[in-house]
Amino acid sequence: MPNHQVTFGLPGEKLDLVIASFVAAAKEDPFSSWLLLPTQRLVLHVTDFLTTKKIPFISSRICSLDGFCKILFEENRTTGRFLSKSESKLLLTQVLAEHAKEVPLFMSRDHPSSGTIDDLMTFMNVTLTRKVAFPECLLDLESEKSRQLDAIITEYRNRLRELDLVDGDTILEWAIDHLNRSGSSPLGSVFIYGFHEPLPLAKDLFEAVRDHAGKVHIFVPDGIDPNIFRSRIAAGSKPAFDESSMQSGITGLFSETSTLEAGDLFRVQTFPTRYTEIYHIAAEISQLNSRGIPLSDIAVVFPDLRGELGLIEEVFSDFGIPWNAAVGHRLSQAPLVQFLIGIVSLAAGGYSREDVVRCIKSPYFRKGPVPGGSSRLDAAEVDLVSRYAGIDGPHPDWIKRLNWLHEQFQNPQKAKNFWGISIHSVERVREGMGILLNSLDLLSRKKRLRDQVDGLKEFLNLWNLPYLFGAPDESHKAQEIRINKKFQSHLENLARIAWMPAENPITVQDFFRLISSIGDEPDNSSRQDADGVAVLGFRECPHMKYPVVFIGGLVEGVFPSLTTRLPFTNSLENARMGTRTLSEILREEQYYFIAALLCAQQALYVSAPLADGEKPLLTSAFFERVRMRAGECPWPTFTENPVTSKRTAAVDA
Repeated sequence: MPNHQVTFGLPGEKLDLVIASFVAAAKEDPFSSWLLLPTQRLVLHVTDFLTTKKIPFISSRICSLDGFCKILFEENRTTGRFLSKSESKLLLTQVLAEHAKEVPLFMSRDHPSSGTIDDLMTFMNVTLTRKVAFPECLLDLESEKSRQLDAIITEYRNRLRELDLVDGDTILEWAIDHLNRSGSSPLGSVFIYGFHEPLPLAKDLFEAVRDHAGKVHIFVPDGIDPNIFRSRIAAGSKPAFDESSMQSGITGLFSETSTLEAGDLFRVQTFPTRYTEIYHIAAEISQLNSRGIPLSDIAVVFPDLRGELGLIEEVFSDFGIPWNAAVGHRLSQAPLVQFLIGIVSLAAGGYSREDVVRCIKSPYFRKGPVPGGSSRLDAAEVDLVSRYAGIDGPHPDWIKRLNWLHEQFQNPQKAKNFWGISIHSVERVREGMGILLNSLDLLSRKKRLRDQVDGLKEFLNLWNLPYLFGAPDESHKAQEIRINKKFQSHLENLARIAWMPAENPITVQDFFRLISSIGDEPDNSSRQDADGVAVLGFRECPHMKYPVVFIGGLVEGVFPSLTTRLPFTNSLENARMGTRTLSEILREEQYYFIAALLCAQQALYVSAPLADGEKPLLTSAFFERVRMRAGECPWPTFTENPVTSKRTAAVDA
């Protein structure tokens, strides 16, 4: 008798039954019962549900596929260590720098660009998770480029093995190997819910789970479109859902042409601009909330969520709408982090006049007298004095030029040539810059990474930086304190990086490249209001349920995103590698769009902007498909201005 059972149903169906079955199994064997889910958003939904119902569970046993691999790794590793994405990029950068002469096509001035590193990470992810035999698959198309690519991948993977490390891609291989080698399996009853067409490496992991678990219960999302939902047809099963229901009709959005029988579910409309679209979303949310719908019952979905975050934050703040999102801005977008990284760039760049003035001008720079001196550095004064002193170029001698300017003031006739400053101005700048440059010399020497980090911390402590008391209000101040703590935490983690030899000295230029990677880390802690509106990307939508859903930003070129070509490859190479075809990508995008539509239980608002500033935009083919199938369903019109908009209130006043 097989140890696994496969059931089919519409996306989001039977989740309650699967949770109940998992809870029952976990009562018998809590540590070996697992529930694997396709998204972290769904993981949080299930754990929150169980917590609310006061049902005991082991939180690590409800996880995404990546989470499952990480938990197996952490519970069974000996000396191995997992690398975060930013650490993986740093290691890849180091590998390329060490083999720069062997891979010149991927180097720029002895160092790879950040864009090249990102593209290499994408290339390695695709070839591994799709099990592409690169470069052998290219056959006669192999070239010097593919040889160098193969050399980079081989050296990177060898370095991972030498250092006993795994990254976000190779941890799947580790998990498969661990399960296949284990004498006793940690898996009892495993419930796998809602994965749509997993990639080849993920399929291998599911097979390993099935081979080594006591029992496996698999739920596969299904629908009436045979082009999108293929698993049931391949298995020869009959539909297990009501084919006449509204939800099943939505799964046939792209395969049928008749009008959807959806009652008053849909509202479909275009808006003049991106700002107007998000403004009307916020206004409608405010109206719904004033009529008693909790904000936590509302979700807003955008295809380019990270690109829309700034505008969402601006407009939702204007309306006073709390919200939560799983993604956040990169830390590098925070002015405070730009200032902190900029301090290291001063030493790495040789103290150029423009960089020094920019640093001193920052609101985060010290406001009182310099440490151990009586002078106060003023950005405008430093700027003007340094111009008169002729301080220019990438590596200026500040003190030499300031001494020269001071000598000029000894001659009253020559002093008249320097309007707007006095000898006291020169003396203040000379004293202050002398102390600042001496302090920055802590960073400019070649030394161990641990010492570089300690030197930066010592500089910040000596100068009492960053100055966080200039924030406009307590909310901004609290946010900046939180960002500073997060930066300091990443800085300490950098000092303990596993693959960097502890005793090897590094230059300040290399330290700057390392510390700049902190800016690539996401700041995901700023929007976690569980009682607010859920702001989602399309990949977070499968199997979620909300009474009201807004789907915006549906413009051509953004969604669907139909990029087929891998970085560093042309169309012929791409075809030989057997990666996703245009039709496969389209089917995947159609699935996620349908899954987003199915999130809505009572009302579904679909919209698209017609312009981004002065740039005209075309509505997405998916938007037009909804408009064709749902009919003309305009959004409600406001009889009065939305009540909670601060901007509207200010204009009316």
